[in-house]
Amino acid sequence: DDLVIHFRTGDMNLVTEKKQVNWMKRVIMKNHKCPIVIVTAMHCHCHTKPGIGRLQEIIDFAKLNNRSVTIRSSETPDADFCYLVNAKRLIVTNGNFSKLAYMCCDGDRYIMRPIIIRVRKDK
Repeated sequence: DDLVIHFRTGDMNLVTEKKQVNWMKRVIMKNHKCPIVIVTAMHCHCHTKPGIGRLQEIIDFAKLNNRSVTIRSSETPDADFCYLVNAKRLIVTNGNFSKLAYMCCDGDRYIMRPIIIRVRKDK
């Protein structure tokens, strides 16, 4: 019954925009009473201060609204991906890893920006 959030904190697709965080807060409130599990690669050394700051903002918001928050960071991306795909409720952020998990998940899914699939035409 968890609300699972894939939260990217590093490289060029990290979550830094305030509007992304505000959107996530609205989805969290829409799914009231669900415990929150945040999937992020905490073992990775590519985290940026803005990304970590936005993550902390989501954690603080959830706790302020009496929600339990668990941070999940698997040893491998494969394990994180399987966890995301099997979520009953999934919020994805930026990057192709999130988008692919979104497309494979059968649960309730939330994405801020629509997925646009471009088909490359070979000449």
